[in-house]
Amino acid sequence: MTLRLIRYFRDEVEADGAKFVLVDGQAFYDVNVGTRYKNRDLEEYCRENGIAYIPAYVRYAQLKGSPEKSIYFFLDDHMKPAGTRAMSEFLAEELKKFIPAFQKPTK
Repeated sequence: MTLRLIRYFRDEVEADGAKFVLVDGQAFYDVNVGTRYKNRDLEEYCRENGIAYIPAYVRYAQLKGSPEKSIYFFLDDHMKPAGTRAMSEFLAEELKKFIPAFQKPTK
């Protein structure tokens, strides 16, 4: 059902000329989805269905696992301004891949 909803959202957004981009911000584990479903499955589904995909959960995990975690997160694991900035910079760079104005011209 979730995959059909994602495809429906993409179709609705892109019907009016916009670009739908799925930002995958949550790492999936058996404990929180109750199945062997993995983020790579979602990424593959997006690729097969022409849905732009950004694996933000990877960058988030890098920040959480870094020795400088305290720079990016409060003790309750909410992001500090530096964490928000790091994620925003990551997302901005990733989004550029889907915006024609930022594409390198082909010869």
